[in-house]
Amino acid sequence: MIHSIAINASDYDGPDEIFVTAQGNCCVALYDIKAIGNNSNKVTKVRKDRDKKVERASQNNPQNGPCLWMSDVSGLGHTGCVNSAAFMPNTHGRKLLSGGNDGKFCIWDWQTQSIPAALLYHKRKINWVTVGNGILNVDAIIADVRGKLIAVDIQ
Repeated sequence: MIHSIAINASDYDGPDEIFVTAQGNCCVALYDIKAIGNNSNKVTKVRKDRDKKVERASQNNPQNGPCLWMSDVSGLGHTGCVNSAAFMPNTHGRKLLSGGNDGKFCIWDWQTQSIPAALLYHKRKINWVTVGNGILNVDAIIADVRGKLIAVDIQ
């Protein structure tokens, strides 16, 4: 299940139009918009449980579709549902931020690794992560389940 979607960073200089998803299966995944563009208006109904499992597996496997990158799911990254993901500003679309039910705020360098480049542990579930994009004097803001907002300055 996809919990949130963020469109690529405005300073992205790569060859693809990309977006990132925060998913319920403990992972963050990056997709190519062009690879799914012609199918984005179609709605597919799945009628059998075994079809759901097949569809879910193909969506989450970088080899089977438009997925360009997927975070590590062995426990080195998120260990609970990922609720929100965003592109980190001023990184040319290279770094991603994510937050989840495990209370982890992760920074990912998707072009070089599938494990987090950095981790921040928060005491509560993280509902949302957003970025400043040069407007705010912080790199990111985290919102937890109690409504607490935390400004994050990433060095």
